Formats: sequence, structure tokens, C-alpha cells
Amino acid sequence: MARTASLLFVFLPVAGAWAVWHEWKVLRQGVPLSHQGLMDATALGVRHPQRIRILHVEKIPVLNGRLLRALSKFWPQISTHTIGLCLRYGIYLREGCALDRQRELIAHECVHTAQYERCGGFLKFMARYFSECIRYGYLSAPMEMEAVEGAERIRR
Repeated sequence: MARTASLLFVFLPVAGAWAVWHEWKVLRQGVPLSHQGLMDATALGVRHPQRIRILHVEKIPVLNGRLLRALSKFWPQISTHTIGLCLRYGIYLREGCALDRQRELIAHECVHTAQYERCGGFLKFMARYFSECIRYGYLSAPMEMEAVEGAERIRR
């Protein structure tokens, strides 16, 4: 685990640059949250929900390039099967994800937006999030559990 954690910090700057570029793409091509989405995001603690954009894509982009492919071995949750990915204010959603679950999925990703805001940006968020995934496992990572719980609150 220590080796994995130390490798993570070697890859963080590259992964951060990848995330910044993809956020920029979503912000330019995506659509703003609906009125309900803005209300949900605010309720979930997002300070600037008006900045969020959603971009529907056939496949969620995966980490590419040698360094990022190596990182993806440690964080396999991002794959072509992923249905949502939050990159601060840019949120990718895979086309065809169930419409009845879309509000819940957006809420989940908005919790991650709030976490980015609290952490103070990409690298701080990613360092904490990846470290938690390595230490506790993806489903038991505190930041991921917070996002799951936030989506469940919206569903009720």
C-alpha cells in the first residue's frame, strides 16, 4: 500500500493536468444545471452551482497516456463503463444512463463538486480522494461515501 501511495503522488500532477483539460472541455460544451439541479446542488453544499456544466458523452473519457494508464491501474473505477465523472465544475454523464436515476447521479457528482470546493482545487481534492480509495477501498472511501449519502438524500 505504501508503494501504491507513493506512486500516486508521482502521477498526481499529470492526472491533475488531464482533469483540468477535461473540465475546460465540459465547461465549453456542456449545459448548465436545471432549476431543480441548482436547488439540489445548493442543498448538497455546492457554493457556486451556477458554474456547473453537464456534458453527455457516449463514453466517459478514461485516463490516457502511459503515466495515466499506470495510475488507472490503481484507480480502476474510471473506465468506459463509468456513468458519471466529476471534474470540479465539469461533469461528464454517459449517454443512455437511466433517466429515472439521472437526478440522483447528478446529485452524487455535485457532492464531489462541493468536495473540490472545500479542498481548494484539483490537486488537493485528487490527493485526498485517491488516498482514501487506496486506504479504504473505493466504496468505503469517506469522500465517496459522502457522495453516495448525498444522492440518497436527494432521492428521498
